[in-house]
Amino acid sequence: MKEIERIIEKYLKNGGEGIVYFNLNQELFNKVIYNAKPYERPDILSIFDNKIIGIEHFEFDSYKRTKRKGSDFKIKENKIERNINRKLNEELILKDSAIVNEEIESTGSLKNYFDNFKEIFLDHYQKIDTYIENIKNNFDCTNKEIHFCFFAEDVTPLGNYYLSTERKVSLLDPLFSSDVIEILKNSPKVEYLIIGVYAMHEYKMVIIENKKNILERLKKERMEVNEKNFLCFSPQIMGSAIKIPKNNK
Repeated sequence: MKEIERIIEKYLKNGGEGIVYFNLNQELFNKVIYNAKPYERPDILSIFDNKIIGIEHFEFDSYKRTKRKGSDFKIKENKIERNINRKLNEELILKDSAIVNEEIESTGSLKNYFDNFKEIFLDHYQKIDTYIENIKNNFDCTNKEIHFCFFAEDVTPLGNYYLSTERKVSLLDPLFSSDVIEILKNSPKVEYLIIGVYAMHEYKMVIIENKKNILERLKKERMEVNEKNFLCFSPQIMGSAIKIPKNNK
């Protein structure tokens, strides 16, 4: 499945909710989605009327991350999947069926969450001028407006949350960080930021227009989130197998 098709399937086709921080022009939003096509540098282009909308997609999570190996979650997930397959094969020697459960120990933290987002955002931001040149080399941009949007997808298994002052489990997004807000203020080439999040049982989008007044309002309205009220859960992975008798015919 192509990247844009996967995004639409996850966030738009299943009736997921959107959390919007500006006056959303629904007609314009629909045009962007309807005309979106996969591209290379940036990941997605939407061309309509006199506009070319570049959408760069990236993933982040709240696990430990290294530049060489990436997310600690992916490393652990691959290791546990190998362990599950090994255990299933061992159990099927003596049994007709087997079920194995493993838990991925979470290294999720609020610091990792914000740091990972900032690092990946800035890495993609410095490529925008190259992306614009690539678009101009491949399309007639005469009388065209080129705009840029980032789609940042939180791929932390089970999502990231915080406890509100009413002790309610609430959805976290990177705009709870003052540092992230300042980075956005200093990143005018990104006009919109869409954040895809997993919220307990469904996927949601948080859409932010990158304007100073909107960001300042968010900064004032939101409570302080710290490691004490941050929530991230350890996912369980289950594997099952059944022995298929040989056909003796």
